[in-house]
Amino acid sequence: MAGIKVSSIESVARAVLPKFYAGDVHPESWRVFSSCGKRCVLTANPRVMVEPFLKEFLGADMVLGTEIASYKGRATGLVCKPGILVGKKKANALKKAFGEEKPDIGLGDRQTDAPFMALCKVINTSSQL
Repeated sequence: MAGIKVSSIESVARAVLPKFYAGDVHPESWRVFSSCGKRCVLTANPRVMVEPFLKEFLGADMVLGTEIASYKGRATGLVCKPGILVGKKKANALKKAFGEEKPDIGLGDRQTDAPFMALCKVINTSSQL
């Protein structure tokens, strides 16, 4: 992505990626996710790539993902601090966004999701959205 305009990344994310992401949505996870009031998604993927799909197609209210660095509107190819959101970094992002409030439900499908899911009232470890 180095050198590509951030606006171009966003355009591709809106036009092309939903077809691929939609095929990976697990029906049971969708049932749980869609029944929630406030919907927040934490992902290791670059936020700029997944946010359009998550907000426009799945109705997410908030997307926390890996941030890609940019300079004068172009992606540098570098990742912003704190780095790729995985493991404890994902949990820290959730704490920063929610403060002392505990999210109602945490869905995850990887062992590295355990730190953020421990911060939720109810967890489901076999789901993927």
